[in-house]
Amino acid sequence: MPEATVAQKLRYRLDNLFARGSVVMILLLVVATLTLVFLISLVVLAFHLSGTQSFAEIMWQSALRMLDPGTIAEDETWPYRITMLVVTIGGILLVGATIAVLTNGLDVWMRKLRRGRSIVVESGHTIILGWSPYIIEIIEQLILARVNAHNPCITILANKDKAEMEDFLREHVSDIQKARIVCRSGSPIDAVDLRIVSLDTAKSVIVLRNNAVNADVELVKILLSLFKDAKQYHARYHIVAEVSDASNIALMEMVHEHQVELVKVGEFISRLVAQTSRQPGLSVVYSELLDFAENDLYFVAQPDRRTRTFGETVLLYENGVVIGVRNRAGKHRLNLPADHVIDPDDELVLMAHDSRILRRETRALEIDSDAIVIGPKATRLAEHILFIGWNWRSAAVIKELDVFTVPGSTLTILALDPQGAMQRELAGLVLKNITVDAHVCDTTNRDALHRHLRAYDHVIIMAYADIFDIQHADAHTIVTLLHMRYFVQHSSHRFNIVSEIMDSRNRELIESSDVDDFVVSDNMVSLLLAQISENRGINAVYTELLTVVDNEIYLKPITDYIDIAHPVSFHTLVTAGLRRNEVAVGYRIANASPGLGEGQSVVINPRDKFALVQFTLHDKLIVISEEE
Repeated sequence: MPEATVAQKLRYRLDNLFARGSVVMILLLVVATLTLVFLISLVVLAFHLSGTQSFAEIMWQSALRMLDPGTIAEDETWPYRITMLVVTIGGILLVGATIAVLTNGLDVWMRKLRRGRSIVVESGHTIILGWSPYIIEIIEQLILARVNAHNPCITILANKDKAEMEDFLREHVSDIQKARIVCRSGSPIDAVDLRIVSLDTAKSVIVLRNNAVNADVELVKILLSLFKDAKQYHARYHIVAEVSDASNIALMEMVHEHQVELVKVGEFISRLVAQTSRQPGLSVVYSELLDFAENDLYFVAQPDRRTRTFGETVLLYENGVVIGVRNRAGKHRLNLPADHVIDPDDELVLMAHDSRILRRETRALEIDSDAIVIGPKATRLAEHILFIGWNWRSAAVIKELDVFTVPGSTLTILALDPQGAMQRELAGLVLKNITVDAHVCDTTNRDALHRHLRAYDHVIIMAYADIFDIQHADAHTIVTLLHMRYFVQHSSHRFNIVSEIMDSRNRELIESSDVDDFVVSDNMVSLLLAQISENRGINAVYTELLTVVDNEIYLKPITDYIDIAHPVSFHTLVTAGLRRNEVAVGYRIANASPGLGEGQSVVINPRDKFALVQFTLHDKLIVISEEE
């Protein structure tokens, strides 16, 4: 290869300089402009072309001619005019080039701003990594959680256009003016892009699951990037992430060493469907606990250093109910014995409307001991459940139902099964309490449904998520649900219905004010993610409540606790529950009066715990208990 010429070497070096960006190019043009002005001024001074003007005045006049070509009209002698003409032509070229470079640089800068690549300068903000259809619910819940905070900030990093994200959020998020939502375009699995959102100063990070088959694989990459980039992670923020496949939990723990709160989406939805389908009204309890608009669960430090028993602590607050404690090691215990002495350093697990405005109860509790009864535990009966539809979560739901039911229970399955997945998964199930009878049929056909209809206790409708796209699957669910509501309206037998909807936006089409008719969608996952992001460690409490191993939420006959002949206060209900080693957190009125309004038959953490309530035979007490 021949040796490069001087011109080639010069051009190569200039190319390298220009490649550094607009700032370097502008500086070079400014230097070239000043150099030309200086050299021309030397020529004018050396040949006395401008008379008696000083060198500084000559440079000033030359600079003016470069900036304003019209100035040359005032020149008098031809040598001076020709010299200034050279300056003017040079000015047109150099200044024009500078303006062009500056304009291009500003355009690049504006396009970069629109792309959302500038560093987020925030502190105490919540970061959302990724984008999903239910990001709206997460943002709205975070806004509710921080309604009393000063100028709260939520930052989103996703593989979407910044302007597109901002427009979408402005159109769909209610009360968006109550928080600053900062959108940035970038990949959550890219460690370089993660630096944009200021991880080190964040309060929490929510990692959303995408719909890809390898969603958990991407989550591993995100976690590795988070831990690599963040400094002093433990003291700064905590991470909440969705896991699609529970079998990947062990892999996640190798990456984060138990430092991330993982939400097992499949297990959460399956357990929620199983529990809410069996207990009418339980859906309202979970909806209220997961929604920041009503009651929530909190960890609260004890107001003083006094030693108390759990029974004395349950109603310590006027506007809350204590349901357990958490020790200094971060381990919680729910529904302790009434005589258990609580360590003064333990935190209380509290169900309250707002942990920031707690009020200590100063009045003496009103307990009607004569109204409390300790009746025999009700005999559990076999349950008969209709299960319509099938997807990858169905087998998990059936296993949960088998744990909660007693021997002799039956499960009738009606579903499309074009790929044989239902038959294969049913063949692999080992059930102790439930007998399964499966039928393949079109579940949107009223006659097909009617042929198998009998006196069921509960109905569960699962979405065909494995067969159809989201909208088509939801359409099948909606039609089936409407058929079942028709049967309820035209039959003397009532049963509660739990339906699974894939797209949370479709919930509004079929939601009912009937507390026995519940629609489960991924928006419940978004509520849980928001709760965990705001309350570090609360995930373990919700996991226990939804798992049959320890304590769960039950709705039990009120007559097992009190004599319904006389009205009683909530204090009496709590005391009756403690005598059965349970924590009462609310009640359900079977026939709510019109004054209560639609959907108000379920009352959680009553605001007036002194109010006397007259209960009837079919009312329920909502308790946290180890057994049904």
